[in-house]
Order: sequence, then C-alpha cells, then structure tokens
Amino acid sequence: MAGKKEVKVIGLYTLRTLVTLLGIWILKLIVVSLPFFKALSIPNFPFTILQIVNLLIAMLIVAIILNFGFGLSKYWPMEFPKVPEAGTVLAMIIFLIGLTSAYGSVKELLETLVEGSEAVLILQIAFLVISALLLVRAALVVYISLPKWLNSLRDSITTPPDLK
Repeated sequence: MAGKKEVKVIGLYTLRTLVTLLGIWILKLIVVSLPFFKALSIPNFPFTILQIVNLLIAMLIVAIILNFGFGLSKYWPMEFPKVPEAGTVLAMIIFLIGLTSAYGSVKELLETLVEGSEAVLILQIAFLVISALLLVRAALVVYISLPKWLNSLRDSITTPPDLK
C-alpha cells in the first residue's frame, strides 16, 4: 500500500484537476449566460461568438483531461510500485473520456463548416478507431498483468498480518 506522502501527491494532482475543470465549467456557465454574448454575431462568419466560446472551452477541457491522463500514467508507477500497470489502464480510461469530450465539439465544428454527412461519418470512424486502440491497449495491459495482480492479492489474503 502506498504511503501517506504518495497518496497525497496523486490525490492533490486529481483534486487540482477536478477543481480546474469545475472552475472552467462555472466560467463557461457565466460567459454563456451573459445577454450580450447571446446576441453577438459576426457578419459573414459561419460561427456565432457563443459557438466559438463553447469550442474554445471544450478544447481547453479536453487538453486538461489529456494532461491529467499523461500525468497519472507518469506518477502512478512511482506512487504504487506494486501495481504500476494500473496507471496505464487508468490513463487509457481517462483518454477515452477526453476523446468523448472532444467528439461533441469537433462534430459541431464539422457540421457547421461542411455540408453533408460524409465528414461526420469520417470523424466517427476515426474516433472509433482511436477508442478501439485505447481499449485494446488497456485490455492487453490487464491481460498481461492479471496473473501478477491475482498472485499479489492471494498473497495479501493468505499472509498473516504480522508477517506483512
């Protein structure tokens, strides 16, 4: 089990990310609800100011989520050396969350810029391939690490507390 200091590092890293995401979400709610933002538009431009703000905030959120995934996969093995592979699996799950967040924004952008459904179909196929690769990597890591994890679990259950 990780020491108090190690749990603090990952816990603080996670808390910082969650507070940042919450702050950005609150900022988005405030900016989007401003009446002069709703009425503002640029002539001969395919996007409204509201769409641009939503797109920028969505891109920022995706960047923060991806950064958190990379950081978690980096810090996890140092913090939990008995199960370093779990960091990779968690990072793949976080990358899937980031991919899901990015999809909505990119789809809206494509629908505004391109007529027809071909571009959206290509986007869906690309995101499907990327998500499949992430899931395959996570599944391979679990498949390779599962015997080690089960042995570690069995040892922790069968070893008396005074010998640990």
